[in-house]
Amino acid sequence: MREVFSSGKEPERRRSSAASSDERRSRAEKDPRDCAAAAAARPPTDRKKQVPLRLSSELYEKLAAWAEDEFRSVNGQIEYLLHECVKKRYGEKAQKGQDE
Repeated sequence: MREVFSSGKEPERRRSSAASSDERRSRAEKDPRDCAAAAAARPPTDRKKQVPLRLSSELYEKLAAWAEDEFRSVNGQIEYLLHECVKKRYGEKAQKGQDE
């Protein structure tokens, strides 16, 4: 069964992830909400690594509450905490080079 929006048009089909980087860049310019296209449009040095992370429910709930207290997303809170740990371990000098 085909979906039809109130405008009478069918929804756009999702393109495969095999689209070229040029295609993703042009999509990012058209629709900045397209995260994959926006990531492809950034220079390679600005891209963040995606890391699957498994947490216990208890730990996740504590992180979520902490993140909410500091007006961050859970992902932002985890990234902040990791930054702080690396800074503590390696010192401010090592972190400074990575932030620029």
